[in-house]
Amino acid sequence: MTYIDGFVIPVPTAKRDVYRDYEAHWWPSFRKRGALQLVVAWGDDVPQGKQTDFAGHARRRRQGYDGRRGHVDGRHAV
Repeated sequence: MTYIDGFVIPVPTAKRDVYRDYEAHWWPSFRKRGALQLVVAWGDDVPQGKQTDFAGHARRRRQGYDGRRGHVDGRHAV
């Protein structure tokens, strides 16, 4: 059976090399389990959203808010 998995991950431009190292580390594991290829694309011209966007999520995450489970430090979001 053929299937495709896709992920969208906000990675700051300054940490691109760190992410590339991370994906290089995990690619052999995915390949061993049957993955045929890995495609990586970077959004260089992604406009800021009106209600939500990756930049806003990353900013809130740095401030301690997870977005789904409340605050990263365990406090509940109001």
